[in-house]
Amino acid sequence: MRNWIPTVKLDTPGPEFEPLSPTRTLRRPIDMKIGPDGALSLIKYGDQWWDNNDSRVVRVLYLRGNRAPIARLVASDTAGRQPLALSFDAGPSNDADGDLMKFVWSIAGKEQTAAGAKFVHTFEQPGSYEVSAAAIDATGATSMAKETINVGNGRPMVCFESPAHGSFFAEPDVLCSTRHLRDARSASRVMRLQNGMYRARGPA
Repeated sequence: MRNWIPTVKLDTPGPEFEPLSPTRTLRRPIDMKIGPDGALSLIKYGDQWWDNNDSRVVRVLYLRGNRAPIARLVASDTAGRQPLALSFDAGPSNDADGDLMKFVWSIAGKEQTAAGAKFVHTFEQPGSYEVSAAAIDATGATSMAKETINVGNGRPMVCFESPAHGSFFAEPDVLCSTRHLRDARSASRVMRLQNGMYRARGPA
């Protein structure tokens, strides 16, 4: 198996061969089929003869003309107590045509005055807020990414006191676990959870 698929041109004096999608590595293609929607489904076997982590089925679409950007949004956090100061980054967004993009930010449907791929905001009131970033290319093609921010309470932190990470036990040992829960609503509040008892068992 080879890492390419040849395409053939028959409207020339002699057949001409060239690789399909020469900029992509196809990882041992073994079968393909064009569906009723015109998309090409391609099975890639992977680099090895077994235990492949790169085997997959790929769906290939041909889009004529300009392609819309793909918006991506990364938040510094998604939950916490108010006032909650967060930063947002739409820098991972991309445009397959290489067009310059502008960004429009919104919170709960209300457009913000921020411009550019980065945005900072402080949430003063508790509640659930949807933050969105619209990526727009020079032709007006748009894509949007969203993130939900929960303000009013942070996530509790659960930690294991015992057993230590990487510990071993075997039958007939009894494993006891001790955990504690820290609630961000009260930095000094620590709740100790009831010990769990687990008995090691061998094969049935």
